Amino acid sequence: SSSTGRLSDRERTDSGVTGSQESIASAGSDSTAGTAASAPQTSAAAEAAATAAEAELSPEDVRRWEAMRKVLKRLEHEEDAVGGASLAGLYAAADGAYELVSQCPDLFVSSHQRRTAVLRGVFRVLDASDARLLIKLCRVILKLKSAGGTLTNACKLLFKLSKDEDNDAVFWEEGVVELLLDVAAAAPLDGQVTDALVYGVGCVKNLSNEESAQKLLAKLGCIEVLGSIVERVNQRPAPDAQTWERTGHLLVQVTAALRNMAVSSSNRRAFLAHKVIEALTPLLKSYRRDSDLTLNISRILCKLTLHSDCRAALSKQPDSISHLVDLLARDGASNRALSLRVCFILGNLTAANDGPRFSVTRAGGVEVLMNLLDHYTEADELDSPDIEEGREEEEEEEEEEEEEEADQVGPAEDGEDGQASRGERSRRRKGAGGAMSSRDGKDGNTRRGKEAIAGRPIPGRGGKRRGSSSSSSGGSSSSSGGGEVAASHDSIASGTGKYGQQQQQAKAPAAAGAGVAGNESEDVLIKLVRLIANLAINQRIGPGLAACEGGVECLVSLLRRKRLDRSEELLLNVAGAINNLSFYHRPDNQVLKQQLVVARLLIPLLQHTNVEAVLETARVFGNFSRSPDVRDLMAERGIDELMIRYLSPRHGSRDLLFTVCGVLINLMADESHRAILHEAGGGVERLIEVLGEVGLEDWRLASLVCKTLFNYCATAADPTTSFTPAERRSLTAKLTNCLESDEASELRDEEGWRQDFLPVAQRLLQLLRKPANSPDLVPLSRDVSEEEEDEDEEGEEEEEEEEEEEE
Repeated sequence: SSSTGRLSDRERTDSGVTGSQESIASAGSDSTAGTAASAPQTSAAAEAAATAAEAELSPEDVRRWEAMRKVLKRLEHEEDAVGGASLAGLYAAADGAYELVSQCPDLFVSSHQRRTAVLRGVFRVLDASDARLLIKLCRVILKLKSAGGTLTNACKLLFKLSKDEDNDAVFWEEGVVELLLDVAAAAPLDGQVTDALVYGVGCVKNLSNEESAQKLLAKLGCIEVLGSIVERVNQRPAPDAQTWERTGHLLVQVTAALRNMAVSSSNRRAFLAHKVIEALTPLLKSYRRDSDLTLNISRILCKLTLHSDCRAALSKQPDSISHLVDLLARDGASNRALSLRVCFILGNLTAANDGPRFSVTRAGGVEVLMNLLDHYTEADELDSPDIEEGREEEEEEEEEEEEEEADQVGPAEDGEDGQASRGERSRRRKGAGGAMSSRDGKDGNTRRGKEAIAGRPIPGRGGKRRGSSSSSSGGSSSSSGGGEVAASHDSIASGTGKYGQQQQQAKAPAAAGAGVAGNESEDVLIKLVRLIANLAINQRIGPGLAACEGGVECLVSLLRRKRLDRSEELLLNVAGAINNLSFYHRPDNQVLKQQLVVARLLIPLLQHTNVEAVLETARVFGNFSRSPDVRDLMAERGIDELMIRYLSPRHGSRDLLFTVCGVLINLMADESHRAILHEAGGGVERLIEVLGEVGLEDWRLASLVCKTLFNYCATAADPTTSFTPAERRSLTAKLTNCLESDEASELRDEEGWRQDFLPVAQRLLQLLRKPANSPDLVPLSRDVSEEEEDEDEEGEEEEEEEEEEEE
């Protein structure tokens, strides 16, 4: 490599190092390589200069200088010897020279003549092939605080030796790493010193691949030193083209080493303490044309943003998110590796915080992301053009079913089959955050219902958020906001490809590109769809995303083409995005316009043995089941029975129980679907069992159980006849215990319990105790999906209060 050439990642070779010293052996001073040899001093002149210099030394320094002369003569005497005792003698001589320089650095460093004499003695042996000897000799050169070509060529030799991992132990045993860090911390960033640092830091990078080495480097202050180089670059005035390129080569090595150091989570404290994140961010703009450098920085931030404190530090940096969005806009379509990592970083930042979500949209991120979604969906179709066996037949059957339904409910409109052409998807794209124009057609009566009072059913509300997942751990928090959810509205936690589970390191961006079938486009889509899902959480951003027809059609296309056993992570993220987008009941919501199509595509996931797939799909049906058409489809396909089968506290997933109860609330609000709860697998009995198991330990889940049962029986002429005598006795006992136990007394001061669980439990218990034909019970005289203007004033007020709680 030339002194200004880019260094590749560490390459392990079996070749020797003979001949790699290049011009080091001919150098005799700290001038540029080769110039010292052109004007060597005569022996007489050198002796005269040395004699004059010795006259100024103290007796102790004279003794040390004489010792150094003996060492140099020993090096000269044995320079042609090889193996055995001669090699051991060279080791000892090199160690002796290093010890003398270390004991009295001023004696050798401050005197040009003495330093030159030592360097000449060292250079005579640099044509050796033994790696340990060469490392020992380079250690002397570094200790002499050499500069110019001498330092550059010494660092170049060390870099070449560091390519062989068999030499790693020697570097550490000889203390060379600490010397390289000392040079990096003090050397000015100009001219040939920058070139020397390229190789010196490259050597540190090669030695930082192993976990044990990373721990040693951290103790030596490696992160602080490397961060200081970046900060010095930022503080310099705008460089000329040559300096910009030369500094860029150095920064590539610095950031590559920092990326290795970022692998260990314990090192993030050093990144924060020395403000390395703050130093890296400006480079995303000043060196945005350097693809190697921006990729390295993105790799660092991928690791660091797995932790909440590092996410907070990056979010506070002015324009940091804007720089990341700019990278996507500039290189996102052409650089898959960069796109994958930047989307992962932004996904981490937006998982649980509205601030970064707004920053993405202000930077024009919605338009950029929609363009990338379209681009990589098309690329994915090219990467994996073959649809699995039998898929064509399945699609034909689905098309026939859609045609039959179209004959019943009206003609299907353009785009509802989810198969719009790629060009059509592009034409439908709108600007950043801008909603697409609404197509003509009915909404399918999918609006939100109102709170039931005085014996009316409690309609399911598709849409209270479950609460953002804990970003640091990837775990999901329990339901908030009263727990009345028919579906969750979730973030995908940082470091996760699946909700509620922390992603393993093997799936992190540093290891990305190793997709199930080597499909790099799918790897990008996994992170991109996750980011879109997280942005959709915000109620000011989500509606605009849901109105982007082209983006929704890309999601539908992925649902059509992908199989869970091959693209599990992608399909789970697509389901999460559809869930969050379907939360918004607006006339221009493209997901809701295609909800029957999407529901049919999701049914196989709901019937899968993969529990995570079932959970994510059930959440989507929590939103979709607000539509009478979807409820009818669920009954037709047996999905309502499947939901009831998932009602078991022994199933092991509280989240699934919570979501299933939300779906059943919506089903039970529809009188035509209530019978299934009693007919299919003992649904009533299962709900009572869940209530008994969770009790007040999980009153939010208990509240959903009560609301489901209330909707089931509220409009019956005699609510008590909706239950068998055994079910009625069991339910009455469990409700009484929940309302009158000591634990209930302790919860009475908790506002959420009083407002959410207590009223519905009391009303349900009242229904069970009331005699038949009670005048207080008013049967429901209209369908829960009637228009909002027909609802009574009290119900509207309650709904407004609930919306305020959501915000």
